[in-house]
Amino acid sequence: MADTEQEGDTGRGRDCLFCGIVAGDIPADIVHSTATTVAFKDIAPAAPLHVLVVPRRHITDAAQVTAADGPVLADMLMAAHAVAEESKRRVEGELASTRRRLRSITRRRIPELDSLLGELELKLDAAELEDHVVGRWAREQLKASDQAAT
Repeated sequence: MADTEQEGDTGRGRDCLFCGIVAGDIPADIVHSTATTVAFKDIAPAAPLHVLVVPRRHITDAAQVTAADGPVLADMLMAAHAVAEESKRRVEGELASTRRRLRSITRRRIPELDSLLGELELKLDAAELEDHVVGRWAREQLKASDQAAT
């Protein structure tokens, strides 16, 4: 408890960047918030969707985690899932909007292309959606760690 303040039950870490973001003292692009977690965009993203999910209560490191932290850790995973699902819906909406605009333009300017587009419907398969939501870099990192483990 050397790095936490003794102010009531806040558990705020002294000089902890994440605690400052949770408290609102440090600006961040918050994308999801619950009673126990805060999710915000990374300031130097390594993927198109790079979000950090932190508990509202300060946890120094994984060695400090106890069984009592189980609900907070579960909330963190559920918050990450909610952020990914929202991003997926947004990407799918943007894709549908782009398809509508492309069809509208082609109908007015190139009627033959409209019928061709109908036959060659743009579809994102799971790997392409994963590339957009998770990022190719993250998938390669997971693949590398899987290969190293075997």
